[in-house]
Amino acid sequence: MNEEKRITNFEAAIICGVIVRIAQNLALKEKNIQERIGEIMGGKILDPEAIKIYDEGAESQQTSDFIEMVKDGVPLIKAKKYTRMSDEKLEQVKKKYNL
Repeated sequence: MNEEKRITNFEAAIICGVIVRIAQNLALKEKNIQERIGEIMGGKILDPEAIKIYDEGAESQQTSDFIEMVKDGVPLIKAKKYTRMSDEKLEQVKKKYNL
C-alpha cells in the first residue's frame, strides 16, 4: 500500500517549465528576478516546441490505433473509448478515412 510512484523525465520537465512560466509572469517587470530563476532552474526548461511535437506524436498514434481497431472489427464507439478519442477528433477521423 506504500507504493512509490515516479514521474518521467518528460513530466518533470513540464512541471519545471510551468513553475518557471508562473514565476516569470509574477515578476515580469523584475529582470533580475527572471535571470535568477533561470540560474536556479539550470536550463531544465522544456522547449514548448518539444511539447507540441510530443502531443502531435501522441495524437498520430491515437489515430493510428483507432483505425487499426476499426479494421480489426472493433465497433467505432468501443475504439473511441479505448483510445480516449474526443467526439470532435472522432468526427474528423471518420470523415477523413470514410469510416
